Amino acid sequence: LQQLVAYDDILTDTLIDRIYYRGAVRKSCGIYHSTCKDRQSVISILRDVVIKEKDLPGAERQMLALPSLKKFSDNLKSATEKDSFRRHMRRYLSLYLPDCAFEILGTNRYTVTTHEATVVSRKLIGKGEEIKYLCGTRVILTTEEEDDLDRKGLDFSIIKTTRNKATSFLFGPVRFANHDCKANARLVTTGSTGMKIVATKDIGIGEEIMVTYDDDYFGEDNCECLCKTCEDCCRNGW
Repeated sequence: LQQLVAYDDILTDTLIDRIYYRGAVRKSCGIYHSTCKDRQSVISILRDVVIKEKDLPGAERQMLALPSLKKFSDNLKSATEKDSFRRHMRRYLSLYLPDCAFEILGTNRYTVTTHEATVVSRKLIGKGEEIKYLCGTRVILTTEEEDDLDRKGLDFSIIKTTRNKATSFLFGPVRFANHDCKANARLVTTGSTGMKIVATKDIGIGEEIMVTYDDDYFGEDNCECLCKTCEDCCRNGW
């Protein structure tokens, strides 16, 4: 868990904050390695190598040569950890490819006074279609880990899978999909640790891509839920 937390924090700081997303997405660790000194180099790599050339392997190599990411990668203990970090980086780099089906914007629906990331479609997505690049990985939490995250107020990327009702922490772009009680998409597990999102309805351009976290995520029977469906029905948190 802590290893993926570190990966996700440094990669969102490098590839999402103030580049793709106007603010900073929430971090799971109180202390992480900021890469702001490399920001102009990151922007150049994204523009010239990912967007123009669509060369993800080349972008990975150049990103890992930047001082901040090179230091982080060099401190990883094994080849397996280095490969895992590289693959997680590719998930975020893919958001800049021209065929990415969505973009990351901001919403204050659940936080009211501040904004957090949300996923909005930028192409027509048909019912049953896997939403390209809206994927990630998950870690099944122990009861102790779940309670610890709750105490620290870090329970924002936690869902329950329908397959085995396990509580999981999400990492990667999939974590940005917000909840709605009548969602237009659903989370689907892939393999032992993977996660993707599949549309359950036709999704139009500019429409927020939503999933359902759990029946009791926002209190018993979601009694505190502030989703669009609950707002339209004047129920729960409304």
